[in-house]
Amino acid sequence: PPPTDDIDGTMSIIKQADRLEANAGDTVTYTITVRNDTNVTMRNLQVTDSYSPGQVTIMDADGASLSSGTMSWSIPSLNAGQTRVLRYRGRLSTGLRHGDVVRNTAQLTGGELPGPLTSSNEIRIIQHLPQTGELFADRGLRGVQVGRRDRHTASVKDRVEHPQQVEIQMV
Repeated sequence: PPPTDDIDGTMSIIKQADRLEANAGDTVTYTITVRNDTNVTMRNLQVTDSYSPGQVTIMDADGASLSSGTMSWSIPSLNAGQTRVLRYRGRLSTGLRHGDVVRNTAQLTGGELPGPLTSSNEIRIIQHLPQTGELFADRGLRGVQVGRRDRHTASVKDRVEHPQQVEIQMV
């Protein structure tokens, strides 16, 4: 290998997910891009991606070896100007709750790199509630009263801001 003083340019690693927000139980596709923008061939590169097995189940590892929350890929050589793209899919745990954050970090080591390069990704868990088409009002701030039937009037504005009175019956 050439001395590191003779290397011009940079190596990079970029970790991305196909979305920034997801529901618990969703499948997410992750992409790790390793790019050699130097003037030399880099050899014996190692890509690792750390994740929490309690949050993500790896489904399609794209040739990676899996061990205790770490995926590993070996890149024997990456020519100057060459890019290697790694993709895998993971299913988010159904035990995740609204507001939880799933974070994992990819790291590139080896070759003539002076130190590790890292790239992280976060996915925020959101909870979409099913839409039932019903509207509930709580004008008295009493909450839903079991065994009571209440009638309330509320003002609703449509898209062009025309106020309408609607009657809401809590059953």
